[in-house]
Amino acid sequence: MMQLVDTRIIIGIGILFFGGSSFLTAHLDSNFAGLQFYIPLIIRALGQLLIMVPLSAVTTAGMAKGRESGSASVLFNMMRNIGGSIGIAGLSTLLSVRERFHSERIGESETVYSAAVQGRMQQSAAYFLSQGGDSYSANLRAIGAIGAAVRRQAFLLAYSDCFLILGWSLLASATALFFMKKTKISGPVGGIDVDNVFFCKLCGTSHPKRFGCIP
Repeated sequence: MMQLVDTRIIIGIGILFFGGSSFLTAHLDSNFAGLQFYIPLIIRALGQLLIMVPLSAVTTAGMAKGRESGSASVLFNMMRNIGGSIGIAGLSTLLSVRERFHSERIGESETVYSAAVQGRMQQSAAYFLSQGGDSYSANLRAIGAIGAAVRRQAFLLAYSDCFLILGWSLLASATALFFMKKTKISGPVGGIDVDNVFFCKLCGTSHPKRFGCIP
């Protein structure tokens, strides 16, 4: 595909797939399970494939016969690892901040003075009391169960926010495609020159002809 289509177009389609899959999981609720995640994960896998493979090829394009191809590949992998680390750290921080935010907002309406909360506490306390124990511990466990439900809903909303921001960030990254040179891969990529590579029977691997075999 890269030999027929401009790599910027392929990367752009991959970004649309990846970003679109994030938007599909930006409205989580307690009914989401494995089946609801299958389609977004498949779309995300296709998008990641269409992004990473052409991007790595563009990075080392035109360097198949140059000694700088190894440095370009190392630099690309280093920047990818650094970007992944920054992204994971940023999303983890965002998840923590948004979880606390949603917990505060939900907690403002879910108070002990609410009729719905009092009814839920009575039902939970009656259940825990039927399991054995005194009324005081049953009430404490009922309060803990309501607190756990609030945190669970806050985490669902926080993950939805993270997916939403991730989707918009991916779409915003597509603007970098306008600053990339038009590239069409017509030969070997990844720093491999097939004309100067041979299979060594001594070590059982392929390596450039200019390098001697080191078994």
